[in-house]
Amino acid sequence: MKRFILAVCSVFLFTQLGIGLAQEQETQPPKFGIGIEVADIASYMSGSHILLCYNAAPTFRIEPGLTLRKSSSKDEASSAGIDEETDYTMWMLSVGFFKLNQAGKLVVYYGARVGYQSSTETEKPTGGSGGSEFENTSSGYVIIPTLGGEFFIGKGFSLGGEVQLLYSSSKHESTYSGGGQGADSKSESSASDIYTQGKVYVRFYL
Repeated sequence: MKRFILAVCSVFLFTQLGIGLAQEQETQPPKFGIGIEVADIASYMSGSHILLCYNAAPTFRIEPGLTLRKSSSKDEASSAGIDEETDYTMWMLSVGFFKLNQAGKLVVYYGARVGYQSSTETEKPTGGSGGSEFENTSSGYVIIPTLGGEFFIGKGFSLGGEVQLLYSSSKHESTYSGGGQGADSKSESSASDIYTQGKVYVRFYL
């Protein structure tokens, strides 16, 4: 709940600032652009997010996107007394559909993104220290209702923020390799999750 309140307040303050600075005359937003995530506000999960912006009409936007995330960490003093390395990779393909409302240099939009995501997490011993290996893979779809705004700082450049409510439904497959300490095993499960995100984007238009 704290994440949601912080994200909502951030976008609200941004849109109010934009309204105060916006010009009275309205202009049609640029047709094509590229967006890049530069920060996340109280997000459950972050990554490099790239958007392709297509304003099909003055009041309608289609926005395909690609999210990538990769991380790695080492634990030299795990609970089992074994050095471990954890690797995580995730990707998501999505497309968003948004209604646009423009007032001068400010554009406020709302709609939703839908997509498919996949991730893999592995834990394994390092340096010949023995121990077991664990791998968890998951894949499924996401639905992301979104409220956002962007302010045009220049003719082809904007800064914006979004509040997102992300719902995911995925299947998980976990594999455990005993490493001589027990039998190998595999399990499958499914899960759904819902959480809030706040994002900050820059967009460059042609």
